[in-house]
Amino acid sequence: MGHHHHPGAPVHGVRLGGGAGPLGIPHPYHHHHGSNLLHLLDKLPRELRELNIESTNPTQTPVIIVYNLPANITVHMLFNLFSLYGSVLRVKILREKSDTALIQYSDPLYATIALNYIQGANVLGQSLQVGFSKNMEVKLPPPNSNKTEANAEEEKRTVAFSIKDQRYGGDDVEKYVKGSCRPTKTIFVANLDESATDEEVQKLFKEHGQVSKFTFKAPKNESAKTQMAMMEMGTEAEAVAAVMYLHNHELHGRSMKVAFSKTVL
Repeated sequence: MGHHHHPGAPVHGVRLGGGAGPLGIPHPYHHHHGSNLLHLLDKLPRELRELNIESTNPTQTPVIIVYNLPANITVHMLFNLFSLYGSVLRVKILREKSDTALIQYSDPLYATIALNYIQGANVLGQSLQVGFSKNMEVKLPPPNSNKTEANAEEEKRTVAFSIKDQRYGGDDVEKYVKGSCRPTKTIFVANLDESATDEEVQKLFKEHGQVSKFTFKAPKNESAKTQMAMMEMGTEAEAVAAVMYLHNHELHGRSMKVAFSKTVL
């Protein structure tokens, strides 16, 4: 594993300046998102605006490598956490090192945002270390007609995700940029069925920690058949567990959307 950028290495660059594109954002990104870019940068949280994104992710890889994963982690739990920061195409837990995973985003910008926000996060008691991968993609196992147990296991370890699996049902850069933050104790839950009660929702979250404050939020659209909720968990680590276990969990036929919130209740 020595050829990977060591996750403890310093993150260089303090300002968006110099470099290939306007404000140091590399050309491929600028080319991809065009004139939206400058007004998008205003929406980046200050700590990301101050990064020189190009020198932080020098090879402009969309793939990050995550070390020190807890033993009972699954591909879907990783997706639920890392899909907060961008559109995730593939997740692979390495067979020979099951405490290590590769996560491929649709754009290097998402990989850069994820690395900066998840570095050192407490996931089920382990502090995650995140680096940029030397790989530019995560390869899928070849489709196998010969269904051995080893092949089935390999398929579970490497999963491709589609556009409709993503948090915003698409690749909406602006929504990801505005919504991304470090893990917080405050959880925002969207797409709750109108029939869901606070007891039901709290019961699910209490399986992962303490719920100290809870409030339903009325949807912006009066006729919506869904509601939203916000709650405060006992610790950030409990909130991380809740996002990993409960995002996309089905309640009354609707998949809950679970994220961290910058709002303090």
